[in-house]
Order: sequence, then structure tokens, then C-alpha cells
Amino acid sequence: MTRIITSAALLLLLSIAAIAQNKTLPLSENKYRINLPDYWGHGNKVWNILTEKLPLVSEELKDKEVCGDDCHPKYSIDFYITEPELTGYTRYKKPKAVSTSTRALVNKIPGTVLVPGSYSPQLPAGYYNQAANNQPEQWQMTAEYVFQCFLLLKDDTGRIITKFILVDTNEVWSSAFKGSNTEYSSPQNPDVFFETYKEKFTPDKFELLAIVDKKILAL
Repeated sequence: MTRIITSAALLLLLSIAAIAQNKTLPLSENKYRINLPDYWGHGNKVWNILTEKLPLVSEELKDKEVCGDDCHPKYSIDFYITEPELTGYTRYKKPKAVSTSTRALVNKIPGTVLVPGSYSPQLPAGYYNQAANNQPEQWQMTAEYVFQCFLLLKDDTGRIITKFILVDTNEVWSSAFKGSNTEYSSPQNPDVFFETYKEKFTPDKFELLAIVDKKILAL
């Protein structure tokens, strides 16, 4: 079962508490509330886009006004985001480089300049390539992941009316973290590397919210 990240769960609890508290106020049939994470402060462009676009796709929100915390609106929009699920990785091979010790040795020979893909007459043919081949394979890796993000339109009783999907699991994203076997003391096996640094590859909520932000701005 997909889990909801902590911030969204907290938002849900606050939303429930707000509903219970505001039920003492008269029901405002012509108003609705949008509950978003603090990532988007009031006045952020995302708020303007949602208040402009949502009434166009929801009959319930047409001709309704957005209200603040001190009201009992007929409808509310709640934000939900799931934890990311890693689905695999992509490995990019880096070109092999000659070691510092080999470079220093070559530079000691008068008139010798080490140029990638070439060799000096004073060195055996293929010396450079042989030195490079002796170096361990170097690569970088990014992880692929999926997650869901959606807005739920609810009435004043908490009944879900509509689910507006912002990000779905058919979209695959690449992690911002790029692991390299040259930067971490780890096995050269990519599968083992991926499992070892899985936590680093897993995006945090700010990386996810940045994706959602772009999706909303593109509406």
C-alpha cells in the first residue's frame, strides 16, 4: 500500500482539526479553501494558478470564492503526495583517465608530452592506452523513481468528490543525486552500489515538491 509522506499526513490532521473547529461557524455555500504545504506561501504564483484553473474544471467550485482559515467553506481542496519509489538506475560510463603517478612518470622524460589518444616516440607504442586500461572503470549513476501527487476536492462533510492528479506513477523521474564509484568507497558492482546508497538516491520532499511546482506552473 502506498504511504503518504509525513508532511501530507500532518496536513491532513490539521485539515481535520480545522474542519472540526470551523463547523461552529455558519456554512459558507459560496466559498472554498485550498490547503497546501508551507512550501508555497500565500501569494505564491501557485495559489493564483490553482484559484484560476480549478473552477474551470470543477462545477462545484465555479463562481466560488477562496476563503482563509476563519471560515466554514462548503468545499475544500487538500494536497496529498506519496513517498517516492525507486524503480531502477541508469549508469553512465566515464572515460578512463591515466593515473597521476603514470602522468608524473611520463613527464619526467625530457621532451615527452602526454596527450590522450597518442604516445611519445620515447615510450612503447600503446603505453598510454595500457596505463589507462589498468585503471578501474569509472561511472556515474542516477536513480529512477515514481510518485503520486494529487488534490482532493471534498465537501464540508469530508466526502471526496473529485481527485485532481498532478503527478502519476506513469511518469518516471531521475534523482538529483548522482552517485559515482570514484567518490565513494564502495564495490565496483553497480547493483551493489545502488543498494548501498539507496537512501542517498531517494529524493527528499523538497525535490518532489519542486517537480509538483513545475507541473502546476505549466497548467
